[in-house]
Amino acid sequence: MDPLGDVLYATNTNADLSFGGSTVVAVDILRHARAVECFRRFGSDSGVVGDSFCGQVSCGDSGAALGVSATLEETEAKEAGQRVADYDRCYCQRDIDDPTVVSCESQRFVLSDQTVKIGFFPGELQLLAEDPPNWLALPERAALRRGLLIAVRGDPSITLIESARPLRRGRAGSDSPELRLGCDSSSRLSDADVAAPLAAHPAGTRYALTQCSGSNRVNRTPDDVWVNPDDESQGTRPRFELPAEPMSIFVDRGCIEPGFRHDRGTFLSDRSQNPTGKPPCYKVEGAAVQTGTYYQYLVSSHLPTGQASAFDLGKSPVDLQAPVLSDVSGSLISTTDGRTGAFAIAPRKQGDLTQSWFVTSKLTSTLSTFRLGVGAKIVPGLLFGVSSQFTNATQDVRSIVFEPSGDRAYMALFQPPALAVMDTRLRGGGSNIPVNQVTSVVNLCAGPSRQVIAKVPRYSMGQVVMTTRIFVTCYLSGQVAEVDPDTGELVGTMQAGRGPLSIALNFGTDETATAIGYPGAVDPCVDPLRSNSDAAKLGVTCPGTGNDLRPRPLGPGQSQLPPRAYVSNYLDNTISVLDLDPRSPSYRRMVARIGLPSPKQVQ
Repeated sequence: MDPLGDVLYATNTNADLSFGGSTVVAVDILRHARAVECFRRFGSDSGVVGDSFCGQVSCGDSGAALGVSATLEETEAKEAGQRVADYDRCYCQRDIDDPTVVSCESQRFVLSDQTVKIGFFPGELQLLAEDPPNWLALPERAALRRGLLIAVRGDPSITLIESARPLRRGRAGSDSPELRLGCDSSSRLSDADVAAPLAAHPAGTRYALTQCSGSNRVNRTPDDVWVNPDDESQGTRPRFELPAEPMSIFVDRGCIEPGFRHDRGTFLSDRSQNPTGKPPCYKVEGAAVQTGTYYQYLVSSHLPTGQASAFDLGKSPVDLQAPVLSDVSGSLISTTDGRTGAFAIAPRKQGDLTQSWFVTSKLTSTLSTFRLGVGAKIVPGLLFGVSSQFTNATQDVRSIVFEPSGDRAYMALFQPPALAVMDTRLRGGGSNIPVNQVTSVVNLCAGPSRQVIAKVPRYSMGQVVMTTRIFVTCYLSGQVAEVDPDTGELVGTMQAGRGPLSIALNFGTDETATAIGYPGAVDPCVDPLRSNSDAAKLGVTCPGTGNDLRPRPLGPGQSQLPPRAYVSNYLDNTISVLDLDPRSPSYRRMVARIGLPSPKQVQ
């Protein structure tokens, strides 16, 4: 999810090898929400209908009238001369099984001219960004940058894609985000290029894929060492090469020195964004301000080898350079038969190099720990098991996430399907070793795969309080589970489609002012569960109520996009939209899809 909460970034895996690689796309979810709302109002029949928000057009004049065999270019040519987004509702239809669900063809919302080709079988995607904290002082069309870091299993590589977009306050779903994706650090767009209007793609002309340069696909260290120092005739080799199949990746950033802090906006010299001129890492002692050292590292697990690799991402999230491979560990996890299967990876507490990192396995219930040293060096730690604490079955831990405090971890166990809550408070006596004790287990739907943690509002004793919720995708059952970890209650399950895998939220995924929290966290000024005053408490200044940042599908002054979960469905080739607004009659239900579900195959 983009920090502005209006664009999703997605990878297409190309698992059937139909194409010469995979792709990364940007999906305009604000335009999709507008299309769904306009379809609910006016349908997709022929005849000129509409209003000032949805436009007045006839679906008989749209490219949808050409039939399913028409190409994207042919449909665009037919709609030339009109506001293209007004025809979006013509590509929507009601679900056969549940007419309350609206499915719309995905090509209407994918920014086709910004599609980037990468290698085969992408794994996880992490987003690194830090927008200015004072949105009110930021000029219109100021350049905003995000780094998309992708584990590509087939290369293997860690691939960097830059997303750049101008600030557009009050953007409606009918307006383009003017977002640009690039995969060549040597030809990076300047701020002036990003601020300049993006010309619309000529209707009826073919699209071209953006290719990644070699410098953005990192699979080795930049320096070489002698193969045999005693025999230089044998030549050189990379100091480290990336092991096979990078699977799970995680970006961590903060200050190297204990006790130092990083504030949002301290990479900027503009006094409206950094009023006191603090450095990126600092510590106040009396009247003196000490300067620390900022870091941002990426760590990856490797499925077949059980190793971990670490990358240095440079010194600034607003000027992201290509990752530099810094270290590769030995095998952290192994079984009695020699198999490894390293899978999920996460640190106990982000922004603190003294804390342990955890690696799970796809083949065993053993978890391995390590620490990151300065310069992204991996220091192996302890191993421990979890299955013996509550079951004799071997657990397959597919995902692990921690609370921001680091005191609890949540593990999605594939078989038998469950969510295990683990006490990861530090042991007494000044030790940095967590307790690592499973305290509760919640039964889940079949095939838990990915999870995300969020703070959601709930009424308690007549007051609104923020409580923790865990949302888990269940690949085998086609559902998403919502769990209250405080009570151990499975709050509910929601149908999502066939093969749900990744999940992204447009709310409640960050508690800090720096967005050091969970990657992909939305800005507090766009979070539907936070007010402008809530954002101010985090040190973020939001624009006024006129042209604000909040995603409003029908434009300024209209309703904001409510709390939503977006779930990628591997077997359906769709993205499901789940309603997580407690005030809505469709609460905890799927309300829309981006893409039409692939037909079920008859065996």
